Amino acid sequence: MKIINKLKGIGLSTSIPYFMAFLLSLVFWEISIHLLADREGGFSPMAFAFLPTFALVLSLFCGIMGKAWDRVVFYLLLFVLFILYTSQLIYHSIFDSFYSVSMIGMGGDAVTNFDVMVIAELKNRALGILLLFLPIFACGVTDFLFAKLLKKQLFCGKQAHIARAMGVLCVVPIWFLGVLVLRLGGTGPVSAYSVYRNSLSDTDTSASKIGVVATTYIEAKSYFFGAGNDGAENVLENAALNNTDNNTSGGLFEAAKATKTPKPTPTFTPTPTEIPREEAVSDGLEALTPTNTPTVTPTPTDAPPSYTHWCYDEIDFEKLAKIAPDKETEALCNYFAKVSPTNKNEYTGLFEGYNLIYICAEAFWTYAINEELTPTLYKMANNGIVLNNYYSSFKNVTINGEFALATSLWPDVSRSGVSNGTKAGSFCSTINNLMPFGLGNLFREQLGITSYGFHNYKGSYYGREETWPNLGYKTRFMSVKKGDGGMTFSARKITSDYEMMVQSVEDYIDEDVFHAYYMTYSGHGPYNGRDTDPGSYNSNAEKHIKRVREVLGDEIKDEQALYYIAAHVELDKALEHLVNRLEEEGKLEKTVFVMAADHYPYYLDNTDKNTRNVLAGRTIDGQTEKYKSTCIIYNAGLKEPIICDEYCCSVDVLPTILNLFNIKYDSRLIAGKDVFSDALHKATLYNKSFITDNVIYYAPKAKKTWQIDTSAYSTDDLDSYISTVSSIVEAEYAASLKIVSTDFYRFVWENSGLLKESN
Repeated sequence: MKIINKLKGIGLSTSIPYFMAFLLSLVFWEISIHLLADREGGFSPMAFAFLPTFALVLSLFCGIMGKAWDRVVFYLLLFVLFILYTSQLIYHSIFDSFYSVSMIGMGGDAVTNFDVMVIAELKNRALGILLLFLPIFACGVTDFLFAKLLKKQLFCGKQAHIARAMGVLCVVPIWFLGVLVLRLGGTGPVSAYSVYRNSLSDTDTSASKIGVVATTYIEAKSYFFGAGNDGAENVLENAALNNTDNNTSGGLFEAAKATKTPKPTPTFTPTPTEIPREEAVSDGLEALTPTNTPTVTPTPTDAPPSYTHWCYDEIDFEKLAKIAPDKETEALCNYFAKVSPTNKNEYTGLFEGYNLIYICAEAFWTYAINEELTPTLYKMANNGIVLNNYYSSFKNVTINGEFALATSLWPDVSRSGVSNGTKAGSFCSTINNLMPFGLGNLFREQLGITSYGFHNYKGSYYGREETWPNLGYKTRFMSVKKGDGGMTFSARKITSDYEMMVQSVEDYIDEDVFHAYYMTYSGHGPYNGRDTDPGSYNSNAEKHIKRVREVLGDEIKDEQALYYIAAHVELDKALEHLVNRLEEEGKLEKTVFVMAADHYPYYLDNTDKNTRNVLAGRTIDGQTEKYKSTCIIYNAGLKEPIICDEYCCSVDVLPTILNLFNIKYDSRLIAGKDVFSDALHKATLYNKSFITDNVIYYAPKAKKTWQIDTSAYSTDDLDSYISTVSSIVEAEYAASLKIVSTDFYRFVWENSGLLKESN
């Protein structure tokens, strides 16, 4: 009683119930959201570090307005938190990821355009939503019991001035106590403390390390007020200072002089839909430094090109640094001054003068390919240039994967939140930027041809009607009103790729040389039929499911897996139509097809991750292995496949194509690397994980799976390798963000005499 009386004396008896209610609710929500949604991201106890601060701040808003309104404010704040966690749960259910503050505009666009799917997930997640509502219910019951038993309403009452003043004074110390707790947990590159400090941290990693509510607060502070947004600039300055060259290993493992050991065969097991090939075997020591000759099956060319490098001699980054208008631009100049350009090679100009059809395929994955059901995909995937170790870098959000494929820059998935003032996201933020390496711009300027862009959905979605023309494309999208010149489709949502190809190919097939860019749609989830959910199903898959069941029904029992393949039968029909039309016009052998996914088919994971295992015929690791995919580079004129075993990813597709077409570009100014160059080859994922000949490194957990015999090397050598490649990855990501946010290409072109040659 003495303690209670003392608390009453300073007015804390009213404040403590508010504080404890918010604190316990937040603890419950953080645990629940990770159990319900973040099954692969893991959960860190550090997610609790900042909850006392948030509970205290929220409690300060209570007990201000008098009894009638105090209860309203308290429950309103609880409800806002409930909406935050519930919306994250639903978003995660659809996109297999948490949404960031900087991407709310894009995420909202996605949700409103797929409202049926949102409704479906609200139904599917009803029990989870009820679980998240439990704290509000518990507070209401507790309040009611107090009123009945003690004649006192617990969450109602004005806080004393002295108690409120004490709370205000404690906010900052408690926050820094949380920071201290993070530091005590470690300060390494993947620690919770490092994630908290680094503005380049992605939302999923941040949510797993420091919690959803802390991530939301820090992202909001960074996005709206610019607080802590110097991460990219610091990374670039450090990279330039340490001479971190993203084209070389930087002499890694120079001290390692041990006996060479064979590299083990990769664990990837071909499925019946693939042609088994002999895996290249290299020794461990050679794998630690980049090789000058890629592991490929050579195809001789008529006139091997001279071995020069892909760069513009007109650009002098050291001079540009001296006239840079701001520190960010100066940091970019200093960074690129240290980056070596990639070399031309025996494959330079292999397809010079050919036509190009460049496709970003919605949710395409290796296991959508079946020799009998998708014969065109099968033929293209197993012939032409075959990239055995290609990874699709993104788990979700089409526009991110599309941006990487179209520009060879990393999109912003961090809390920095690049924006053009009206729309968030890297692609939308380039609308008014100079984009000289857009394929449409390059084909127009160097070959003098018009390039075409097609998508079987609305042009306003993700701002494509503005971003694509800026890359040099004459566009056609789905018609939204009569007479707008758009394409029409039998379905309004998840429209047909085949119908798009039929309507679009006639726009360019009569031209002597052409380039067409496509964003497909038929492969989008959900992967079910009308009988499963009449309100949310894939109409393209519905057309072909009977045939898929006839062929695979005895082998595959998972309905979602069957519908996924069925959806891609529509894509196969679309490609078949293009092939037939080109063959009719005698242009097939002079046309190159390039196709890669925007992202992993996340819809396969929104209910049961076993679906992906059923498709693969084995257990697929969800951290890195599920991103391994197929990139098609196919030309019917190639008599034998060209096999490349270099590790590569989404950003590497564009420079590889530019080299094959002998189209001039500056390899220093993009993030990707031509797979046939002598660069350090790696497959990089959105969360800065990477895979090389030597190691599979999962960045969020600093998990290293070595692909070489490490007994020949010291721990310091191995750690140095991870640290150096991580620094290269971080620098490439930071440079991409700053290129967009500063309109860096325009600065370089205007001050290097190149603008007259560009758009």
